[in-house]
Amino acid sequence: MMRRWAALFIAVLCLMTWASAEKTDGPADGEPALTRFWFVYGGYTRGHAYEVFRLGDEYYLCVDEAPSRKIGTPVIDALTGIIEQYGLAGWDGFHGNDPNVLDGEDFAMEFSLDDGTYVSASGSNDFPDRY
Repeated sequence: MMRRWAALFIAVLCLMTWASAEKTDGPADGEPALTRFWFVYGGYTRGHAYEVFRLGDEYYLCVDEAPSRKIGTPVIDALTGIIEQYGLAGWDGFHGNDPNVLDGEDFAMEFSLDDGTYVSASGSNDFPDRY
């Protein structure tokens, strides 16, 4: 079963991708800019993979194996908001596993910022707080 934040993330990216493909100006006030965000989840049924990446001053979204699409500032702002709202940086180093669940869900997430920050987390039937 997909969790609430994953559903929110997916909805924001899918709906806003087509709303704006404007050039991104980067974060305000000298805050580090997102350079890559990757999230994959699945279970017994086929899961999904989402990747947002920056090339130069532009951002792109790739869903599953579809071709990447240019996305604009509103999408990056929404994704950055999700990262902050759910405290995803605090998930760094989480690699949980509950072997007692017979049919569950797995996830993996990575993101990086242009200041060198790198966050990685994964779980198999075990999830970080606020997943």
